[in-house]
Amino acid sequence: MTSASEPAEPADAISIPVAGRLLDLSTERIRQLVKAGHAVGAGRGKVRLVSLLRGYSAFLRAEIGKPESEAMARTHFAKAAMISSTTARRRAELMPREDAETALAMVRGVACRHLRGLTIGRALKGLPAPVCEAVKREVEAAVEQIGEAEREAKLALVTGDFDKLGQWASR
Repeated sequence: MTSASEPAEPADAISIPVAGRLLDLSTERIRQLVKAGHAVGAGRGKVRLVSLLRGYSAFLRAEIGKPESEAMARTHFAKAAMISSTTARRRAELMPREDAETALAMVRGVACRHLRGLTIGRALKGLPAPVCEAVKREVEAAVEQIGEAEREAKLALVTGDFDKLGQWASR
């Protein structure tokens, strides 16, 4: 029985622990919903059931309507920062295309000089002429393959399509 100075308890007032069990929420979560204005308290340790149901329902609809939660936004921000950092690090490791083309030409030149060095001077001395001619043909074919590989690599630098470059190793 309430005294004349105390307001009458609303008919739908229930204790916070009972409200938590009804909605399968913790008592702390029920208190948070009341504090945030999603439900109306009904005195110490109590909440109005109708306002809690309506408020919690509205809260859930609002959460579903949000494009992302704060945690998801932080996760996306962290991933974006990590990708940006990785990209910046990789860019710092890259060389300008002109320098790469110069390096390719230098490698081709050194390789071709060494291969051709196998066909001059004492390298083939004493071998039968047909063997010498076969070695020279093989060296020239290898030099041509190296030139073709250089052209393909330079084209890949321009187009960004590096898939074909590994094929030279299997030839």
